[in-house]
Amino acid sequence: MMKEAVDDLGATLAEAASAAGAVGGMVDSINDAINKMEDTPGLEPEGTFVDYQTTMVKTAKAIAVTVQEMVTKSNSNPDDLGGLANELTNEFGNLANEAKYAAITAENEEIGSHIKKQVGELGFSCTGLVTKAGALQCSPNDSFTKKELIESARKVSEKVSHVLAALQAGNRGTQACITAASAVSGIIADLDTTIMFATAGTLNRENAETFADHRYNPLHRLIVTSSSQSFTSDIS
Repeated sequence: MMKEAVDDLGATLAEAASAAGAVGGMVDSINDAINKMEDTPGLEPEGTFVDYQTTMVKTAKAIAVTVQEMVTKSNSNPDDLGGLANELTNEFGNLANEAKYAAITAENEEIGSHIKKQVGELGFSCTGLVTKAGALQCSPNDSFTKKELIESARKVSEKVSHVLAALQAGNRGTQACITAASAVSGIIADLDTTIMFATAGTLNRENAETFADHRYNPLHRLIVTSSSQSFTSDIS
């Protein structure tokens, strides 16, 4: 019995160490992406501000969807959180790289700096969510850690909204950006609903299917005009 208990403890500690190492690597990657965003690009921008704006909105959509899945899986299947945290890390890296070029091609330096500032703040929120995901994966029944993850997800959702606002301020007249940002806002609203159910402790496997497996439905509901449909096909 004692040997089995020691073996179990050793396996648990090894798993925790492995998870901690993975989380540390993801946090480092996000921080590295934030720092590189301030570096001067090695290549001249190939597109216009609107091009980078459009790509950033698409990436913001991906981040919002991943965060929603993380909240869902925190209740239904915490083992999946590691893979989702890695997706979030990669998506943020793409967003930070796009922000670098969006800032250069922005109408003025103030707009460019504001975009990078909001993306940087989103990155710091992502590190918190990644950290909580690792902690919950090690202790899937810890209700306090689960609540912390949900609160971290709420902060990331808020920061995604701030990034969208900064992008829209950069070019208010771009209908394509406004349409796409509205679609992302719909996904964020769905995320807020997911968080509400998760906080209440009523998000079970049946509910998880509703929110995760059909997560693109808000996008389909929101975009109903032919012009926005053509744009959505470009960013999807």
